[in-house]
Amino acid sequence: MDTSEIKIPSNIDLADNDFGIPGEIDLLIGCELFFELLRPNQLRSPCEKWLLQETVFGYIVVGSSDKFEEKSYCGLAINSEINSDSLNQQLRAFWEIETVDESSKEYSLEEETSETQYQNTHYRNEEGRYVVQLPFKKDPNCLDDLLKCSNNYTKLLHILSYIFRFIKNCRNPSVKRSGKLHYSEVNEAELWLIKNLQTSAFKEEIDAL
Repeated sequence: MDTSEIKIPSNIDLADNDFGIPGEIDLLIGCELFFELLRPNQLRSPCEKWLLQETVFGYIVVGSSDKFEEKSYCGLAINSEINSDSLNQQLRAFWEIETVDESSKEYSLEEETSETQYQNTHYRNEEGRYVVQLPFKKDPNCLDDLLKCSNNYTKLLHILSYIFRFIKNCRNPSVKRSGKLHYSEVNEAELWLIKNLQTSAFKEEIDAL
C-alpha cells in the first residue's frame, strides 16, 4: 500500500510506522478496552480520506484508499490424517444439513394455489423488481356478507360501487377515480348485484337450462 498520499505530520509518533505493510496480528483488543485506549486528539489528512487518531500507543491511521486490490479467499483447514473419501463424506454431510428439503412437504390447497399463482404470473419489470398478482379467495359467502351490511338498497349499491372503484384504482393507479360516485359506477354495481342474486336464488333453474 502506498502511504505517500496520507502526508503524516513529522511531529507525531505513530503506533506502527509500518502500518501500510501487511503483517502478523500481535494482539486483538476487545471493545471493553478499545475505547479506553483512545485519546481526544484527531488530525485529518489533506486528502480528507484519512484520519489520524491519537491512542496510548501513538497515532493510528484510519481511512480508505482507492488503490486497494480487493480479493476474497476461502480456506479449509483439515487434518492431514483424513483421507479424501472421508473428507468428501464430511463435506456432503455439511451441505445436506444446510439444505432445506421441501420434496416431502405437504402443501394445503391454499398454499398450492398461491404457488401456482406465483409461477404463472410473476415477472421482473424494467426497474428490476419482481411483480406478482395477488391471489384472491373466491368466497361463496361474500354476497351474503355484503347483504348483511345494510338493508338499504341504495346504501348497498354505494358500498359495492366504492369496492369496485377501489379494485380498479389498485389495478390502474395512473387513472385513479375519486370524489362522488358516477352514474356508470353505480349502474355497474347494480348489474353485478342483480346478476349474482339471481345466480344464487335460481341456481337449480339456471343449471337446468
